[in-house]
Amino acid sequence: NYKVAAEVAFYWPRNLPVYVAGGAARRFNQHDLWPSIDREAGRDGLWISTSPDTPAELARAFARCSALPSVDAVTPDGNTLRTFYILDCRDYRPVPWPQPQSY
Repeated sequence: NYKVAAEVAFYWPRNLPVYVAGGAARRFNQHDLWPSIDREAGRDGLWISTSPDTPAELARAFARCSALPSVDAVTPDGNTLRTFYILDCRDYRPVPWPQPQSY
């Protein structure tokens, strides 16, 4: 989702391309209009979500994905805000992701 994508893009310790992919419930974003995730063919990537569920397209989009330990986003006083579920995915193969329904 957009919140997770923004957090990864802003807080990740090094510069990397961030894409919002997944189901048709997502809104259009710049990668639907400009160079898309297809230009990442052959590269490895991380799937980061606040849900342990993954879209069916993910299994077709990568040669393999392995679960990494989940990460909790925790406030200074110890409350868990959300849990991030992470898959380490190898060898991206472009697939037709569902088209968003809105902007």
